[in-house]
Amino acid sequence: MAKASSSKATSNKNTSSKATSDQAVVEKSVQSIQQTNGRPSVSAVVMTKLIGFSLAMFILPIMTFYTTVDRIFGGNTTYAAGSAAVVANVVLIGYIIVAFMEDPDKDKKE
Repeated sequence: MAKASSSKATSNKNTSSKATSDQAVVEKSVQSIQQTNGRPSVSAVVMTKLIGFSLAMFILPIMTFYTTVDRIFGGNTTYAAGSAAVVANVVLIGYIIVAFMEDPDKDKKE
C-alpha cells in the first residue's frame, strides 16, 4: 500500500511540474503578444519574401502554360501542363531553400 501511495505522490509531482511548466509557457506567450500590441512580430523581410514567392507561385505556372502550349509544344496541353507543374515545383523548392538559408538571429534583431 505504501508503494502505491508513493507512486501516486510522484505522479502528482510530475503532473504538477508539467502544469507549472505549461502555465509558464502560456504566460510568456501572452506577454510577448501584449508587447507587440496583439500583432505577431514578423519582420518586413519575411513578409516580402512570402508575398513574392506567393505571386511567383500564382503567376509563373500560368504564364508558362500559356506560353508553351502554342509556341513550344504545338497545342499539346499535356506537355504544357507538365512544364507548368515543373515551374511550380521550382518556385516551391526556391522558397524552401531561401527559408532554410534565412538567419533566424537577424530577424530577432530587427
